[in-house]
Amino acid sequence: MTVRAQEHLRRFVAARSAALSERCELCGLPIAEKHEHVLEPAARGLRCACSACGLLFSERGDGRFLRVRPRAETLLEFSPSEVVWQELGVPVGLVFFVRKRGAPGVVAALPGRAGTVESPVSAEAWERLCLSYPRLRLLDAEVEALLVRRTTHGRAALVVSIDHCYELSARLMREPAPLSMVEPAAVDCFFAELAARAGVRHGHVRDEACAP
Repeated sequence: MTVRAQEHLRRFVAARSAALSERCELCGLPIAEKHEHVLEPAARGLRCACSACGLLFSERGDGRFLRVRPRAETLLEFSPSEVVWQELGVPVGLVFFVRKRGAPGVVAALPGRAGTVESPVSAEAWERLCLSYPRLRLLDAEVEALLVRRTTHGRAALVVSIDHCYELSARLMREPAPLSMVEPAAVDCFFAELAARAGVRHGHVRDEACAP
């Protein structure tokens, strides 16, 4: 991920925690803490928007901006073999896959406390994954992602809107835990929150760090 994209991530986190004085980045009107988002794929930028501006854009197409509709859908049956996983070229257990509007097709984004690294996924490997999980063929380019956690702390797979991926990346970047720590508790909290949004019992993700 470029320095410019990392800066957009930091701005996104600030916007998520802002109060009612936050403003639409398109028209300048005040917006609530919960508000619309639009993505500018060319700039890798996620922008906060009011409802009126959000409605101006579609989730699909070749326009400058794409509307991001909040989504968190758990894929309970997702369990690819180790061979398939290795073919995807993912060396870590926390990743989100995004279909791009053009080349390279699908990329694997690996979020971490030092930033997010992107790597192209081979078309053949992605096709084999889609054969087992046809839902992945329906991912809207740029604005939806397959988010996967395959670590000793827990396993989960969800189809999510790209704003959730930006949020996870930004949370990790501001995580105070040492870089040598395998996985911070913030990841447990994040996936517990996603499970709740998706209507899934917390038993499907490890959430001790968020338990009362």
